[in-house]
Amino acid sequence: MNQPAHRFLALILAALALSACAIQPPDPLPLTRNCTDSEVALPQDEAHQLSFFHSTAIPDCGGPQFVMQLFRHTEPTFGTGTYQYLADEPGDPVLARHSETRWLAALQQAIDRPEAQGRLIVFIHGYATEFDEAHMDAAELRRLAGDDVPLVMLHWPSRGSASAYFSDRASIEWAQDEITRQIARFTRMSNDITLVSHSLGAQALTNAAIAIESDPLARPVAIRRIVLASPDLDRHQALRPGGIVDQVLKHDRRMVIYASARDNALRASRNVNGYSRLGSTSCKHDVVFARRALGDDGSCHLTAPRDGLAIVDTGPSDAKGLLRHNDFLKSCQVREDLRAFLRDEAAPAYRSAIFDEAGATGFVIDPSMDFDGAPCDPIM
Repeated sequence: MNQPAHRFLALILAALALSACAIQPPDPLPLTRNCTDSEVALPQDEAHQLSFFHSTAIPDCGGPQFVMQLFRHTEPTFGTGTYQYLADEPGDPVLARHSETRWLAALQQAIDRPEAQGRLIVFIHGYATEFDEAHMDAAELRRLAGDDVPLVMLHWPSRGSASAYFSDRASIEWAQDEITRQIARFTRMSNDITLVSHSLGAQALTNAAIAIESDPLARPVAIRRIVLASPDLDRHQALRPGGIVDQVLKHDRRMVIYASARDNALRASRNVNGYSRLGSTSCKHDVVFARRALGDDGSCHLTAPRDGLAIVDTGPSDAKGLLRHNDFLKSCQVREDLRAFLRDEAAPAYRSAIFDEAGATGFVIDPSMDFDGAPCDPIM
């Protein structure tokens, strides 16, 4: 590990050790006193896009437009964000808050538009991610899938800090019931749902997908695709026979998991939790002791072949940065791979299959390969 990454991990671990000194949540009443609901305003031109969000954080209505705080709230917020693309990048969203009834009606209208073909994307963000960053990630996902497909971001109150890992993990567990309730509801609104999670969001996504199997009012068959990007889940618990992946990979679904040994955020999580994470290809903390000697150069994400499953190593991709925790959006090649998955297209040439002697299989992003014979393009 290089020295900057080593120092960064040491800083995270030290911060985690001090995370018991948490900020006390504020009184929500002064923040919510002036909150009002509005009609859902649909965009008037193609340059503007509308995204939906549901949040279990405190809405702060003290400014010219309301914002979402970093703390839990007992009442969910139903809202939309309208953003304009400038030079192919989404600008800051203009947020609006709505009643649950109006929000649901507008979402159903968006799903029922002929251009949407009944599809819906649901995004659950990850650890250390404030609302604005999560909303920008959601906007990029919407662009990859196609602007005609409506997207809902299920926002939970992350503290937005590397030092708040345990607080974030507790908050996403606290928000689980509401997240599950909304996903079950969406299965009654759309026949073609794609669930996407990043980082710690994989915990909420998989828990919800498993829970609605026994919900008599849900339609789990409506969930057609699942994306776990840098999932902060125990790898062995996820990949063992009958584990999380087998419980979720039902109803002829397709699932892609993006993993990397260069993901420094998951290295820190591995050190905290004691065992390998699903979003890492490293063998250093693998539950099978004999494989640990393979280190970070191993391929311990390889697993028994399963119909519809692809675990993709993004480590060799063109992503930059210290954390490497957001390869699914920061790497040009991985974005193209995700774009193809979301649109039910063939995987690009960047993705190459790999196998081990026991027949386990997976994939790797090979940056030496061109996409359809052309250089990798930005999000389109």
